[in-house]
Amino acid sequence: MTTPPADREDRSRAEQVISAVQHRPEWIGGAILIGLGLLFLFGQVIPALSQYIVLIIGLGFLTSFLVTRLYGMLIPGGIVTGVGVGIVLASANSGVIAGALFLFSLAAGFVLIFVVSVLLRMNEPGRWWPLIPAVFIALGGVTALSGQTVDWVWQYGWAIAMMVIGVFLLLRAYLGRQR
Repeated sequence: MTTPPADREDRSRAEQVISAVQHRPEWIGGAILIGLGLLFLFGQVIPALSQYIVLIIGLGFLTSFLVTRLYGMLIPGGIVTGVGVGIVLASANSGVIAGALFLFSLAAGFVLIFVVSVLLRMNEPGRWWPLIPAVFIALGGVTALSGQTVDWVWQYGWAIAMMVIGVFLLLRAYLGRQR
């Protein structure tokens, strides 16, 4: 099946734009400043917009990632978007639920980094790293939902988890040399 000439021209133009952006990433700073200026201006005019500013900034980072495919834009995009969703959800709720929703949203932002890097088959070394903070932050959300502190998790869990991860990394390095 052949591609129609119009589709080939559109794809060629898109590839040229992406190539130009990837080779000249200076535009990102200017675009971010313009976007922030617009957000702050609209925030003055529309008071309810202020709770969405962090979310919009995160989505800006994710948009930058989609255009440039720079892993360095995915990381703040996932984290800041997670914080932004958490702020929006927490402001719509109250008490323990608000805190838990914020923590779950932040954990989801870290998971987003991992999922996108896997789906796009990015060859970043150690791309599984976002799952580590995601697990601990989600655990904090579960603890917040339970309404009580689980002292042993905070007292011993961190140290145990660090040791388990350390053993995993050592085994992985050792087994990698055996091949």
